[in-house]
Amino acid sequence: MNYGLIDKGYMKVGPRPYTKVFFEDYLVENGINYDLPKSYESLDPIVINDSIKIAPVQDVVIPEYDILTQQLAGPFWNTKENPVTGWYDTAPVEVNAAKEKVKSLLAAVRYQKENSDINIVIQGETVSISKRRGESRNSWTNMLVIMGPKDTKNYKFAGNLWIELTQSDVQLIVTSINQAVQEAFDWELTYLEVIDTSTTLDQIKDIKTKIMPPLPSPEALNGIQL
Repeated sequence: MNYGLIDKGYMKVGPRPYTKVFFEDYLVENGINYDLPKSYESLDPIVINDSIKIAPVQDVVIPEYDILTQQLAGPFWNTKENPVTGWYDTAPVEVNAAKEKVKSLLAAVRYQKENSDINIVIQGETVSISKRRGESRNSWTNMLVIMGPKDTKNYKFAGNLWIELTQSDVQLIVTSINQAVQEAFDWELTYLEVIDTSTTLDQIKDIKTKIMPPLPSPEALNGIQL
C-alpha cells in the first residue's frame, strides 16, 4: 500500500510506500512537531492536524490514449476519499512533438522492412534470404566479389536445401537485397515528406494508420522512444 501526505487537500509527499523520514521531513520544514510511527500499514489515515493527514492511496487510474497525439495530464487526486483515489486525464500534444514521435515509429517500421527476410527464386527453388545489416547482408556481396564467371558455390538454405550457386545466382541475390533495402529507405523518405508538411494531429493519426502494417513486431519497436 502507498501513502500520501495531504495538506489542505493537495498531495504534498508521495504517494509512496510508508517511510517515516520522508513524511517527517515535510512536517519539520513546516514547523510541525508530530511523532510519526516507525512503520504503518493501516487503511486508516494518520491525522496530523485539521489540514494535514497521511492517507493510504490507491493505484492511479491511467486511461487508454494515443501515444503519438496525446499525453497524460495529472495525476489528479480525490483526497476526500479514503483510500485516496487518483486519475489522469489526456491532453493533445503539440503538432511538432507528434511529428517527431511518428517519425520514430516510421523509422522502426522501416528498419524491420529493411532487415526482414526476402524470398528469391533460384534455379526454380524459392529460397529465403536474410538481408539483415552486417554479416548476413555483406556475406553475399563478399561472395560475389571473389567469384569468377565460371565459379560455383555450394550453399545450404533453410529446409536442408542445397544449391550449387553460379555467379549469376549470387548476383541476383545481391541485386534483390540491395533493391529491397533501397525500397525500404525510399518508403521512409516518402512518408517523412508527408509528415513534414502535416499541420494537424488528425493528419498525424492518418499517417500512423497508413504506416502501421501487420508489423512491426514488439521486438522491432523495442527501445524506440515515442
